[in-house]
Amino acid sequence: MIGKTTVHDNNNRTGKPGGNMLKINKGLRFVTIATGAALLTMIIGSFAHAAGATMRMSAEPSDVGLMHWWAMDKGIFKKNGLEYTFTQVNTAAIALQAIGANSNDVVSLTEPPVVFNVSKGVEVTIVGAVALGQGVFKLVAPTAITNVEQLKGKKVTWMAGTGGEYAWIRYLESKKIPLKDFQFINLEPSEGVPALINGSVDGLWQWEPWPRKAVSIKPDGFHVIATSSDETYQGYYITVVRKQFADEHPNEVIAYMKSLREAADQINANPDEAAEFYAKRLRISVPEAKTAIKDYKIGPQLNNDVLKSLTDVSDYLVANGKVAKKVDWKSLVDAKFLKAVDPKLVKDF
Repeated sequence: MIGKTTVHDNNNRTGKPGGNMLKINKGLRFVTIATGAALLTMIIGSFAHAAGATMRMSAEPSDVGLMHWWAMDKGIFKKNGLEYTFTQVNTAAIALQAIGANSNDVVSLTEPPVVFNVSKGVEVTIVGAVALGQGVFKLVAPTAITNVEQLKGKKVTWMAGTGGEYAWIRYLESKKIPLKDFQFINLEPSEGVPALINGSVDGLWQWEPWPRKAVSIKPDGFHVIATSSDETYQGYYITVVRKQFADEHPNEVIAYMKSLREAADQINANPDEAAEFYAKRLRISVPEAKTAIKDYKIGPQLNNDVLKSLTDVSDYLVANGKVAKKVDWKSLVDAKFLKAVDPKLVKDF
């Protein structure tokens, strides 16, 4: 079987009964995520997994998802001989939980959920990074609110245990504003946007494309008032593969990374076509899609900058008592997969 696809959203259903029930137990604030039963019981990758080489891949609807959609639509995965199933998830952290439950094989996501899950025993191999955020974490509020200080004491939604929460904490630290100054409403992105629009919350901090979606629904009513930066946190999308799958099926991992590299190259070389393609996927205008494609610098890479970003996030979480123990991240990196795609993509390893 080549190219079976499914989409999981807030009202997730699977095509097969009896999947794995997943729950995220702890975020940066030591809270149990409570974003509705749909999220807590998200079922990932419930397709039959062929013993040989079917890769179960997942991605969220960002530029990382765009690379996957493009590779599927253009037949790149198929050309490279990769059998796969694809699951779209609203938050990639869910798909990493699924790797721990042996119901997913690969996902790319920001550093904090990687740290949380690996420190709790999820076994992965790090094969590189496929994107770097470019100011993708944003705070959206009604137009009457013009700065973050005006949200003190009000309800602000973000999602616990994600790169978004980590970016929010680091942003507030740069402004010397305590996290406790806000009423935390823990919602995943697709729930947070309607909550903001209907007035259930006063502000939304999420990663793109969700802030852009919120503003596009009511452009005269909402605007962006804060953005992440190099001085706070941007976030690499680290590609992690279930360790057993990487050990037993190296050719599939190489084909996967090769396909994402080709997809990224084609997207970068054909921005107008990519914007039209992306606009249809996200149900936004083509001009908005052109902007969205610039949210992330896409394309596989592996170097000390990637490792340092992961290590810095890990060290911060350990130092602040959010994670119990340090992890030797370099020992989890295996450069051979990306080197097999193109040695020039790898430095320092």
